[in-house]
Amino acid sequence: IRSKIDQVEHAFNISSILFEKYTKIFIEIFGGNQYKLINSDYQLKRTSYQINPKLNTKTKINKCSHQDLYSLIWTIYALTKTIYPSTINDLIASYHLLISSFYFIYHYAKLANLDYLLKGTCLNILCSNDGNILENLCEMYNCSSDICQTIIEQHFKNDLLKRLNKKDDFLNELNYIDTIRDINRQYDEFVLTNCIIDERIFLENNLKLNGLLNCLKENSYSKS
Repeated sequence: IRSKIDQVEHAFNISSILFEKYTKIFIEIFGGNQYKLINSDYQLKRTSYQINPKLNTKTKINKCSHQDLYSLIWTIYALTKTIYPSTINDLIASYHLLISSFYFIYHYAKLANLDYLLKGTCLNILCSNDGNILENLCEMYNCSSDICQTIIEQHFKNDLLKRLNKKDDFLNELNYIDTIRDINRQYDEFVLTNCIIDERIFLENNLKLNGLLNCLKENSYSKS
């Protein structure tokens, strides 16, 4: 049991380190209001999507928001780690997975013509030179473009989309709520059946996160 607790704690610490960079990277790629991104009630929004499928109707066009993408990218990162558990306790692998998650959603946001969401403060830099955004993204955030390319092609486009039964239009305005709901449902199932920390807690208010951090600190003190 102690070994399992230590593994969970180490994985959580890795995500804590990465989430410190998360909002800054998101704004540099996609833009958005930092206050709204940090303070939105993502748990309430997830619940409303789950219990009210009428929100996703073809008679009413819903617009994907920066908050939707902010939550979606982090949840995809968390879900994909569960599919490939070798990344969970590896900081470098997890960081490459996170950067790949950003590019993966950027690519499909472009396909869905969601240009109003592509307002990042560094987007001009990322689109400069030869226009290879993935290479520019990896250079900006100190990643290997080869590793990220492998993650995107083999893990995201092949495994993740097949697992979710999604096509290339999964982010368009008729499908994105279904996509958000399906990704959260799969992650919910894994969290409940494997007794892991729900890493979406990083998206919630600071009181919840601070409470969990205090528990982990108490566990660390008890071991010393």
